[in-house]
Amino acid sequence: MAIQKKQTKNSERSIKSQLEKLTAEKAISEYIWNAFDAEATNVNITVVPNGLSGISSIEIIDDGTGIDFNEVDETFGQFLDSKKKAKRTPVTRGHKGKGRFSFCKFADKAEWTSWRNGQEFMLTIVSSHLNEYEYSDLSTCSHKNSGTKVVFNPVTIAEDYFNSIVIPYLQNDISWLLVAKPKLKLRINGQPISPIGYASTSNVTEFGEEDFNS
Repeated sequence: MAIQKKQTKNSERSIKSQLEKLTAEKAISEYIWNAFDAEATNVNITVVPNGLSGISSIEIIDDGTGIDFNEVDETFGQFLDSKKKAKRTPVTRGHKGKGRFSFCKFADKAEWTSWRNGQEFMLTIVSSHLNEYEYSDLSTCSHKNSGTKVVFNPVTIAEDYFNSIVIPYLQNDISWLLVAKPKLKLRINGQPISPIGYASTSNVTEFGEEDFNS
């Protein structure tokens, strides 16, 4: 399988300077919004602890429209620019082109697998070279629908930080969208996240030894 290696139009220094004030929880939220912006109905986050109070990997998978292979260079090659600028709706969040690089605030590497029309490809960026990305050729896949999976590893935030900071932030940040569009679902390790102040019953998300009550 041939791998193409490309560079963004921006330097690594300029990319990192724009992300300097971004927190890990905000960075993770960017990927959730990217999924919903791509017309996903379901976004599932899987967090794998490493057994040493840390996290081995975080996986986010969605059933959105997927990444258009023919627009990879347009999508990943331009920082602070996004096609969403021309496709904004009342609930579109991402439009500045920062989200795809924000993983550097909580992980060393991001690896996307995206599929549509019976074909898929993979794309990888590492935090030590944010201005470089490499991607595979298209290959046939078994997925009948479209979607995208992005895996982050190794993760640089602790398990406790994810439980006590990230989950509450995600719930707060996404609540209004889940209320506005009830068909949209966000799950963490299989447990649905309910909008703050709108849950009729207690919803508990368990991760490690922590309980998160909504």
